[in-house]
Amino acid sequence: VVNNPRALMDAEGLDTIVLTDGGPESYAEILSFIPPSVHVLDSYAAQIILEIFECEERRLQDCVRSTDSLKKMAEHYWTLFDNSVAALFRTGIEKGEVLMCNTKLANILGFEKREDVISGYNVAMNYVEPSRRKDLLDELEKNGKVDNFEFQQKRIDSTVFWAELSAKIFPKKGYLEGMLMDISARKKAEEENRFLTQRLLRVQEEERARIARDLHDELGQALSSLQFDMSSLKNALSAGLGDPLH
Repeated sequence: VVNNPRALMDAEGLDTIVLTDGGPESYAEILSFIPPSVHVLDSYAAQIILEIFECEERRLQDCVRSTDSLKKMAEHYWTLFDNSVAALFRTGIEKGEVLMCNTKLANILGFEKREDVISGYNVAMNYVEPSRRKDLLDELEKNGKVDNFEFQQKRIDSTVFWAELSAKIFPKKGYLEGMLMDISARKKAEEENRFLTQRLLRVQEEERARIARDLHDELGQALSSLQFDMSSLKNALSAGLGDPLH
């Protein structure tokens, strides 16, 4: 800010000059010393610009504070997401590529890092029964979500596990997201329970058959013995009375 025209002889190194109040004549004299490359503002215009700068500075400070707050919220959300006991995911509808997942899903699929799942695994290509993926998508398109959908999936080493999935579909965004659980232990327990139940039924049936045979044999022997006794009694009575017993 200058009010001495001759002080502007070295204005070549300046970017902007703000003129103090002094009237048009004073401005005209000052302008004659200012190189064309230097921006010239009067005090009124400068005040407006300074106020704009101050508002912008306050806005930027607010944005920085908001950004810091959003960053903390995002970090908190991501911590919850990655440390969840459930395997969480987002996959593409059309191709089945993994767009996002947490460490739990990575471990279930045989990976150490979730980044390796995103870059090296495709869920659609690892269904044991590919038709089950079609069943899943059909139900999602019909209802918008699916709960407790069971299917068999292959890990990265081609071993098979039973999975239970709950998800929602977002057709406009091109993906579905939800959570997955490894229910292999439960399925094994259910299979063992079915085997034990079937075995128990067979044992019960065999026991009933054995009891029936034993009863049949015992009853047959008893009837034979009774028939013999009756025949003996009849003969004895017939001999003693002289007439057959009717």
